[in-house]
Amino acid sequence: MTQPTPSRVGAGRQRLFVRLGDGIDFARYDARQPESFSFFAYDVNPTASLAVNLRTALDTLPPADNTVTDAQVLVAASPVTLVPLAHFREEDCAALYGYCFPESQGCEVYYDVLPMANAVLLFALQRQLARTLEDAFGSVHYVSALTPLMRHFADKSSQGGQRLYAYAAEGRLHLSVFEGGRLLMANSYRMQAPTDAAYYLLNMARRTGTDPQTATFYVAGSSDLRDAILGELRKYVRQVNAIHPAAEFNRHPVVRNKQVPYDLACFLLEMS
Repeated sequence: MTQPTPSRVGAGRQRLFVRLGDGIDFARYDARQPESFSFFAYDVNPTASLAVNLRTALDTLPPADNTVTDAQVLVAASPVTLVPLAHFREEDCAALYGYCFPESQGCEVYYDVLPMANAVLLFALQRQLARTLEDAFGSVHYVSALTPLMRHFADKSSQGGQRLYAYAAEGRLHLSVFEGGRLLMANSYRMQAPTDAAYYLLNMARRTGTDPQTATFYVAGSSDLRDAILGELRKYVRQVNAIHPAAEFNRHPVVRNKQVPYDLACFLLEMS
């Protein structure tokens, strides 16, 4: 399924941002009026499915001031796979994704183009969730949560040198390695402890020929988990930096609320 690149909202229209991970987050943001940013983390019922929670959450939203609302949906719980751009064919998306993730039956498959990687990122969303969103909104655009992350990390790496990035969220660890803004490798893992993060990062450094003593490592995520991972990494590497969203984005209104996930902040601010 192809999707247009998200565009700025036209006059008289509002855009709702929805992040679907282990939970459900909503945000309203207009780059022309950043101080009007609002964020709402829905308190999911763990005994109900995510689809049921989503329907209930949508019913709790306030009226959109009688304007047409577009939904930009950040898909954070989906596993992803990369396909070389030269070999990508849209009609093969579902088959390729199903081959990599057989458990994805009943899902719609989407893709994002990653120019810095010369690749296309495939991801998926349960069909029931997609239908719920498309029944609620006139226009829905889906983006993998890893796409704005990797775009932002590519920009941070454009000055040269090798940089390794780790983003820990919802029991998952997302890793990427860049050299001069070019993506060398990316992967995601289930993580149970900070020692897992150190192991996977160092293994990725070895696989990409990265010298842990000269490369720079960056860690993003909730402050407690981020700091624990930093502590483990500092046992083995010299240059390790925490990513503090408030400093990263110059205390922009989007990151003043510490509940806002880092991937959602990157997504919103790349539209500014």
